[in-house]
Amino acid sequence: MIDPANITRKMHEPNWPKCQHAGCIGRVANDRKCLAHLPEDARKAFLAALGNGSTRALLQGTTLSPELLASILASVPRTDDDRPDLRYADFDQATFTGDTSFSRVHFTGDTVFQDATFQSKVTFQEAQFDSDAFFNAAVFEKQASFTGARFSGVAWMHYARFLGEATFHDVHCADDANFPGAGLAKNANFGGVEFSGEAWLGEVVVGGMLALFQASFARPVLIQGIVRQLACYRTEFRLKRLAQ
Repeated sequence: MIDPANITRKMHEPNWPKCQHAGCIGRVANDRKCLAHLPEDARKAFLAALGNGSTRALLQGTTLSPELLASILASVPRTDDDRPDLRYADFDQATFTGDTSFSRVHFTGDTVFQDATFQSKVTFQEAQFDSDAFFNAAVFEKQASFTGARFSGVAWMHYARFLGEATFHDVHCADDANFPGAGLAKNANFGGVEFSGEAWLGEVVVGGMLALFQASFARPVLIQGIVRQLACYRTEFRLKRLAQ
């Protein structure tokens, strides 16, 4: 069995203005420093600008502690159902250092977590993505949960690596879900998922069980790769007729 942790990771060269702090590749937020290295007054100003919509959450390469992420989510506007509304966020090559929660966050516009690293547990429970979500080559070092998440656009997970348990229970994808080349070191729970678009799990590596309990696939699905155990219980594969 191939170990996903041993797959070579090749990140692209940062193409944003980089923080002047030694060894940091975080995108400059102000005064030649990323959000993590800004002095407190400058950080508060950046968060205020997020709240009034005059700047975007462009946080490529930034190292984000749970406290810093919580301050970001507390600063952004709220939806009518009181969710943090994170608009056109870009976390390309960002590093999340502790337990990370994006629970119930509403992501407006395309959202990027490409090449991001989650060093501890992370949850996207009941998060809503209203456009495409990019997790290509992201690394989840501990448990990752997308339970109840809703994707209105395409979910891109090309070559993502899940080194702990991965839970996609009750996820709904209105468009395609793409996992080609993904590595899941332990169990992958897709119980109760509903994929309205095409689902691609080609060349995946699953070190434990790939569980598709009560899953529903409305369009073609490809499952191809190295899977230690595949379990399908009350799984429904069907082709919906499109409205004329």
